[in-house]
Amino acid sequence: PDRLDADPAVPRYDVAELNGLVHAEAAAGLRELAAQLDASGDVSEKSRYVDDLGLLVDELRRRRAERRAPLLVVLSELDAFALQPRQTLLYVLLDAMQSRLGCVVVAGVTTDHGVLELFEKRVRSRLHNHHVSFTRATAVDVADLFDDRLRVDERALR
Repeated sequence: PDRLDADPAVPRYDVAELNGLVHAEAAAGLRELAAQLDASGDVSEKSRYVDDLGLLVDELRRRRAERRAPLLVVLSELDAFALQPRQTLLYVLLDAMQSRLGCVVVAGVTTDHGVLELFEKRVRSRLHNHHVSFTRATAVDVADLFDDRLRVDERALR
């Protein structure tokens, strides 16, 4: 099979959700993401950002090695993430999406049509040809998009 989710025992994709009103600051977002992924390690309010980042990278590598279902990270209130001074969390997630760490898709949800203009140059460069806008999208439209973006080439996993 060309998809990890071809086996009925494997979910189509795993979902982690962050809300910009709560998790926009990089350390808080990484802690929450690591917690949702059940990343092994000490994730607490007192953990250092670099340690949380290391846990996330290790978890993405582990997921890839175990051929887990692709990971969909949903960023609600994307404009709140974009208003952060360094946009580190966005950069890290989009970088993971482009790297060989694992099959990660980042979906930002916002009602602000000008949100792309709020992104730093380094974040915008990660989005080149990777953004899709919907006006009045249906659940079927969104599900079809995710299914298409989460298709896995087995050769890339080797």
